[in-house]
Formats: sequence, structure tokens, C-alpha cells
Amino acid sequence: MRIMPKTVTVPPATVTETVSAAAGAVVGVVGAFLGGWLISPLVGVPTINQNALSAGALLVSLVGAIILLAIVNLVRRGKAR
Repeated sequence: MRIMPKTVTVPPATVTETVSAAAGAVVGVVGAFLGGWLISPLVGVPTINQNALSAGALLVSLVGAIILLAIVNLVRRGKAR
């Protein structure tokens, strides 16, 4: 007897979900830019905007994006996820 896995149907994305994903991407990019602009001088790491692609610059951009996404999430939903 052969056991078949259960098929899962995923509904297509709605317009609201698509706009929300696009807005999240824009907020993430802006957060990465602000992180490079504000956090980099504090930790002494050059930014990606200064053509210095390094692990430190990527980490600073990632932290900036995460912080701004969390702030926007708190403002929009009133709670952290």
C-alpha cells in the first residue's frame, strides 16, 4: 500500500497582500539606508553607499532594516510580531 502525501492548495495573493509586501520591501530598503547613515559612524564601519561591501556593512544595513520594519509594524498593528 502506497501512502500519498496530502495536497495543499495555496490561494493566490490578494491585492492587499501584494501591496503590503511591496511596502515592506520599500521600508526595508529605507531602513537599510538609515542604518548605514546612523549606525555606521557609531560602530566605525564604512557603509555600502561608500562602495565598501563588507560583512560589517551588510550587518549594519540588516540591523537598520530590521529596526525600521519593527517600528513600522508597531505603529501599524500596535504590537510586535
